[in-house]
Amino acid sequence: MSKPDLSTYGGRLRDLGYAGQIVDTNPATIESKTNEAATAIDFGVAVARGAADDTCKAPAADGDKIIGISARHAIRPADSSGNVTYAQRDSVPIVRQGYIYAVAYENATRGDGVISVTAQSGKLGSTTGGAAGAGRVAVPGATWETTTTAGQIGIVRIAG
Repeated sequence: MSKPDLSTYGGRLRDLGYAGQIVDTNPATIESKTNEAATAIDFGVAVARGAADDTCKAPAADGDKIIGISARHAIRPADSSGNVTYAQRDSVPIVRQGYIYAVAYENATRGDGVISVTAQSGKLGSTTGGAAGAGRVAVPGATWETTTTAGQIGIVRIAG
């Protein structure tokens, strides 16, 4: 058995998780809604309000209201193509408050606001990549907690 060593003390001591995973078992507020649209929802992406109270969808237009970020379900099976997503009529766990891992669609700086890129079915960008506007919808109460390069996993904090 090894002895504790303080030579690496400080910084982030745990490995980064997977997109959509809750960070370090921190408390989170999660609610489930049914994906009403044919577009599948990936893990760790923005989720928009659906037409009915208990439904959601991948953001597809600038007018869609973002309600949170999709969480990873631990026992979610892969489809026939090997992809793991929430298909139409699947129940989607949505983080409304807490810390979650997400893949950055574009470079993000710690403290940046989180942007949902509509043309990318809700993939998460940042205000470093451009302000909210056409094709870029702000995720209410969400900020990047880590400086993250495009395509890499970072941490997003969302305050409901």
